[in-house]
Amino acid sequence: MLKTYVMIKNRHHIVSELEMLIESFDHEYQSVGNEIKVYLDHAEVYIIINESIDIYVPGNKKPYSFSDLNNAINKLNSIFS
Repeated sequence: MLKTYVMIKNRHHIVSELEMLIESFDHEYQSVGNEIKVYLDHAEVYIIINESIDIYVPGNKKPYSFSDLNNAINKLNSIFS
Protein backbone atom coordinates (compact mmCIF):
# COMPACT_ATOMS: atom_id res chain seq x y z
CA MET A 1 0.00 0.00 0.00
CA LEU A 2 2.86 2.39 0.71
CA LYS A 3 4.16 2.02 -2.87
CA THR A 4 0.78 3.14 -4.24
CA TYR A 5 0.75 6.18 -1.95
CA VAL A 6 4.25 7.20 -2.98
CA MET A 7 3.45 6.92 -6.70
CA ILE A 8 0.25 8.96 -6.37
CA LYS A 9 2.00 11.58 -4.24
CA ASN A 10 4.77 11.99 -6.82
CA ARG A 11 2.70 11.49 -9.99
CA HIS A 12 2.98 15.13 -11.12
CA HIS A 13 6.74 15.07 -10.62
CA ILE A 14 7.02 11.81 -12.59
CA VAL A 15 4.91 13.14 -15.48
CA SER A 16 6.99 16.32 -15.55
CA GLU A 17 10.29 14.39 -15.62
CA LEU A 18 9.05 12.14 -18.42
CA GLU A 19 7.82 15.12 -20.45
CA MET A 20 11.22 16.80 -20.15
CA LEU A 21 12.91 13.61 -21.32
CA ILE A 22 10.59 13.34 -24.33
CA GLU A 23 11.19 16.99 -25.22
CA SER A 24 14.97 16.46 -25.05
CA PHE A 25 14.58 13.97 -27.93
CA ASP A 26 12.35 16.43 -29.87
CA HIS A 27 9.47 13.96 -30.02
CA GLU A 28 5.90 15.14 -30.14
CA TYR A 29 3.70 13.91 -27.32
CA GLN A 30 0.31 14.33 -25.76
CA SER A 31 -0.10 14.22 -21.99
CA VAL A 32 -3.48 13.87 -20.29
CA GLY A 33 -3.75 13.05 -16.61
CA ASN A 34 -1.60 10.03 -15.90
CA GLU A 35 -1.08 9.03 -19.56
CA ILE A 36 1.49 10.18 -22.09
CA LYS A 37 1.39 9.24 -25.77
CA VAL A 38 4.69 9.73 -27.61
CA TYR A 39 4.62 10.00 -31.40
CA LEU A 40 7.66 8.43 -33.03
CA ASP A 41 8.26 8.30 -36.80
CA HIS A 42 6.18 5.19 -37.49
CA ALA A 43 4.90 4.19 -34.07
CA GLU A 44 3.44 5.41 -30.81
CA VAL A 45 4.67 4.69 -27.31
CA TYR A 46 2.19 4.86 -24.44
CA ILE A 47 3.26 5.61 -20.88
CA ILE A 48 0.78 5.14 -18.05
CA ILE A 49 1.62 6.19 -14.50
CA ASN A 50 -0.32 4.45 -11.73
CA GLU A 51 1.16 2.25 -9.01
CA SER A 52 3.97 1.66 -11.50
CA ILE A 53 5.21 3.29 -14.70
CA ASP A 54 4.03 1.12 -17.61
CA ILE A 55 5.57 1.64 -21.05
CA TYR A 56 3.73 0.13 -24.00
CA VAL A 57 5.76 -0.20 -27.19
CA PRO A 58 4.66 -1.55 -30.58
CA GLY A 59 5.30 -5.25 -31.02
CA ASN A 60 5.18 -6.11 -27.31
CA LYS A 61 2.05 -7.70 -25.89
CA LYS A 62 2.98 -6.81 -22.32
CA PRO A 63 4.22 -3.43 -21.11
CA TYR A 64 7.55 -2.76 -19.53
CA SER A 65 6.65 -2.01 -15.92
CA PHE A 66 8.84 -0.04 -13.51
CA SER A 67 8.37 1.00 -9.90
CA ASP A 68 11.38 3.32 -10.12
CA LEU A 69 11.52 6.49 -12.27
CA ASN A 70 15.23 6.08 -13.07
CA ASN A 71 14.68 2.61 -14.53
CA ALA A 72 11.78 3.88 -16.63
CA ILE A 73 13.94 6.76 -17.92
CA ASN A 74 16.73 4.33 -18.83
CA LYS A 75 14.27 2.22 -20.83
CA LEU A 76 12.83 5.27 -22.60
CA ASN A 77 16.36 6.42 -23.46
CA SER A 78 16.96 3.09 -25.18
CA ILE A 79 13.63 3.32 -27.04
CA PHE A 80 14.11 6.90 -28.19
CA SER A 81 17.76 6.68 -29.27
